[in-house]
Amino acid sequence: MTDWAIGIDFGSARSAAAAADRSGSQISTSGGPGRRVVPLEVAGRRAVSSTVALTAGGELVTGDPADELALVSPERAERSVKDVVGQAAPLLLGGHPVDVRDAVAAVLRPLIDEGRVRAGGSSPVAAVLTHPARWATVRCEALRDAAGRAGLERVELVPEPVAAACHYGEHLAPGAAVAVFDLGAASLDAAVLRRTSDGFELAGVPGGDDGIGGDRFDHLLFVWSADQLRDVDPGTWDDLLGRDDPDARALAAALRGEVRRAKEALSSYTSTQVALPASGVEVLVNRSQFEALVVDDVERAVEVLAQTVSAAGMAPEELAEVHLVGGSARIPLVAQLVAERFGAERLVTRDDPKSVVALGAARLASRRLPLASPTPSPSSPSASASSSPSAGSSSSPLSAPPFVPTASPAPGVSDPRVVSPPPLRSSPPAPVAGTEVSLPSPMTPLPPPTAPVEPAQVVPQVTIAWRASAPAAPGRLAADQRGVVFGDRDGGVRSLDGASGRVQWHVPINAPVWAAPALAGDQVVVAGLDGRVGLLDRATGAGRWWAATGASVGSAPAVAGSMVLVGDDAGAVTGFDRATGAIRWRLPLGAAVRADLVSTGSGVVAATVDGGVYVIDAASGACRWGYRMAGGALTSPAVVIDRVLVPSEAGIVYGLSLASGEAVFGVRTSGRITTSVGSSLSAFAVVDDTSTLRVHRADTGQVIVEIALSGSGGPGGSGLPSGSAAPGVAVAAGEPAGVVLVPHPAPTLAVVETGGALVGVELPSGQVRFAVPTGGGNRTAPVRTGGIVVAATTFGQLYGVVAP
Repeated sequence: MTDWAIGIDFGSARSAAAAADRSGSQISTSGGPGRRVVPLEVAGRRAVSSTVALTAGGELVTGDPADELALVSPERAERSVKDVVGQAAPLLLGGHPVDVRDAVAAVLRPLIDEGRVRAGGSSPVAAVLTHPARWATVRCEALRDAAGRAGLERVELVPEPVAAACHYGEHLAPGAAVAVFDLGAASLDAAVLRRTSDGFELAGVPGGDDGIGGDRFDHLLFVWSADQLRDVDPGTWDDLLGRDDPDARALAAALRGEVRRAKEALSSYTSTQVALPASGVEVLVNRSQFEALVVDDVERAVEVLAQTVSAAGMAPEELAEVHLVGGSARIPLVAQLVAERFGAERLVTRDDPKSVVALGAARLASRRLPLASPTPSPSSPSASASSSPSAGSSSSPLSAPPFVPTASPAPGVSDPRVVSPPPLRSSPPAPVAGTEVSLPSPMTPLPPPTAPVEPAQVVPQVTIAWRASAPAAPGRLAADQRGVVFGDRDGGVRSLDGASGRVQWHVPINAPVWAAPALAGDQVVVAGLDGRVGLLDRATGAGRWWAATGASVGSAPAVAGSMVLVGDDAGAVTGFDRATGAIRWRLPLGAAVRADLVSTGSGVVAATVDGGVYVIDAASGACRWGYRMAGGALTSPAVVIDRVLVPSEAGIVYGLSLASGEAVFGVRTSGRITTSVGSSLSAFAVVDDTSTLRVHRADTGQVIVEIALSGSGGPGGSGLPSGSAAPGVAVAAGEPAGVVLVPHPAPTLAVVETGGALVGVELPSGQVRFAVPTGGGNRTAPVRTGGIVVAATTFGQLYGVVAP
């Protein structure tokens, strides 16, 4: 091969690849006219282990060497690297940090190298790498980065079901619909696709269940085998369980490998043996026993596929084919139950299910290759005059169609009520200048100042109701009439009484917490940077349930009705049942959610780092509307009556209709907005990186007050009006962190955390009433509890300041 392309299926347990070249002959699977596609084999195997291990010498190994090292030193191995793609934290292999992208690259590299060997040393001119259809953008970009580290200069990412359909369904006419049932090691993925003139595109919302897969089946068979082995030789088994040494861990790992081998053997044979390593003890397991263990999961998986088809607006009889994909799809019970539900005539299972995605990916990659010329026939007079190979490629873009965010229902939800939202509005309104308006007293607007407030206006007096200490730097605060709740970087959550600052309870959760908790009556919802979410009792801090999002959470969760809503860095919002913690739905938004979620009563507002703003129905996860801003959302929105107020990186605060998502106004600030939106019943406020405070009407966006808080008029100033600090008090400079308006009904004071001081600005006069130093670089916004404003400092102190 000279010009060649590669397709790679990066799997949780095993990975596979296929190569395409310009040969006129057809081998194994046709890649199209003048092309061929062949599976790649590494060490004689079409699918290689995705396990990654770190040797004592510091070398990353994969495949069989990694599996062998995992048996003797499990702490040095990671068997499911795919599950952590996109996470910022490194893997710890033998106590040494390893970048997840480097681990993925180590899995991909042998597959790429095998292709290079077959091509005489040349690198592929095109590559397609597949990923689950439900993956968020952050995970896809991490996978792309890993491919680059593995040596792929040009790579395109394609959803796994698209690649599978391209392999199985080339013969189908445009318009035909197929379903892909991908049962892998770590998860089930289901999708409906429609044939187009040049491939396949997703139709409807991909479904799935991360709790169903080959690993789960291994566990069920492991538990069953353990019970049998314990009955046969209780002494050996109890000795194994009672030890915690390298030999015992290696034996346990070897037994897991033996169970996996037995599971795979039962796909071809009606019975097999499971042996307890190093003991000579064996037990017989037959296929019917194994099927009894997994039938509930398989039935649930088939139901997920049925829900996915229904959510795409189709009935089973409208499908041309159902494609079985993934290593666990080889289990006979899977094909049997899918056939019973969708019809045996629609079932397509040819070839090794594990190779299907790789072959389809290579077929797609082959479209980037120029066509080869027909092979001349020696007996043909015109053969010698045959034209030269045609240049160019008949390829089409490999990217999937735009994905409209729609919730994927969790298994067991009989009526997911999933609907497709309208498309994102992409044209932001023209920013509204901060013009003066006639407003009733005391909200009389002032002309924008041309210089900082004069020192004569400053009254640096304030009553500090209480002080409290925290052992670690506090995260963001949450408050209501009862008090303040917050987490810290050492993994604790605290509740303080709002009137006295007294600690009511402290709960360790063993994970750093930056996001502000959500307070809802007698409940507290807390989310950690490790992705765990917990519901705590407000009075005692006792945990009622814990669940996991699977990705880091840095934005505040929200409570709406019977649901807890959580946004994460993987670019999704997950709906948890408030009573039980069960996941009811998950809505992929395609970009990280760093801004706090805001409850609307029956729904929630979510804003993403790529500028998407969404209002999501809490019960179903259906997206009611979406709006695309100019600039991403890194600070948090607010909802005031019928307005959604969202700050963007572009220095615009957008006022959107809560009901429709239509833009009502846009207000441009003097610089980049650094604070979340502070709000009252009638107004909102933001501060930008020029330390300019702006207070606006919530209904129209018209300016009420504009005041420069920095003597320099830009970043790096003092963070206070000139002369405003109390005598002898030095206040560090910083970036404004937050603003709160008090009292709530008709604000007369804006309290700003300037990034080094807590400053009270009187409304509408603009006079500075007080300044309390909080420490340089403080990023914790103040909150209001009753008539007290609470601020945290970088040195672990909290102040309760009486609002004048």
